[in-house]
This record gives sequence, C-alpha cells and structure tokens, in this order.
Amino acid sequence: MKILTIVTVIGTLSFGLASMSLAADAVKHKPVAHHAMVAKKAATPGTVTAITMPSDLDEYRKGPGLQVAQTYCLTCHSSGYVSMQPPMDAAHWSKTVTKMRKLYGAQIDDADAAKIADYLGKAYGPPLPVQ
Repeated sequence: MKILTIVTVIGTLSFGLASMSLAADAVKHKPVAHHAMVAKKAATPGTVTAITMPSDLDEYRKGPGLQVAQTYCLTCHSSGYVSMQPPMDAAHWSKTVTKMRKLYGAQIDDADAAKIADYLGKAYGPPLPVQ
C-alpha cells in the first residue's frame, strides 16, 4: 500500500498523470489525494509560474577596477565567492585570474586581467600594516 502511494505520487509529479486522483481513491489515503490534486494543478498545460530567486546580498567592495571585475567575474561567480577567499595580495590574485583564463577559458585580455588582479589585491588583500 505504501509502495503504491509513493509510485502514484512520483508518477504524477514526473509525468503529470491525470489519473492520479483515481489511483489515490483506490488506495483510500487522503493525504495522497490532496498531493495529487496539487500536482495536477501544477502540471496543467499553459500555466505560467514565476520564480523569484534570492538576490545576491553580498556586493563587491568599492574601488578602482570594480567595474572590470564585475564584468568578468560575475559571469561565473557570485560576488560572495570572492569575499569567501582568504586575503591575497595582487600577485596571488593574478595567479587566480590566470588560472581562470588558462584552465577554465575565461575570456579576459591581459590588460583587464591586470586590472582585476590589482582591484582584488587592494579590495580583498591582506590588511596594510599600521605605521
């Protein structure tokens, strides 16, 4: 009985079978009948469902080179991905940008790669020593 209920629900969700309510009645299990009706409504042809994704609440830090970094880096990464990295100077960020270009095919020219590494080194680098 439980296997029939699971198969019936999976069948409805996967294929939108209209016969779900009949199968649910045959099983005599009210929660399945309720889920079947919800699944039938969701699978109705011509129904448009809007999905709103959560916003990326983390933003890149302000600074020279911000626009270039946003243009290239946000193509593949969320802004939160950069802030999760350990603090690195421009030389380390340059290696990271080179890796993105060589291994992952990021289409960044040399001049923009240097701007990105410089921006990331200043905005996300190690703190400057106090003088």
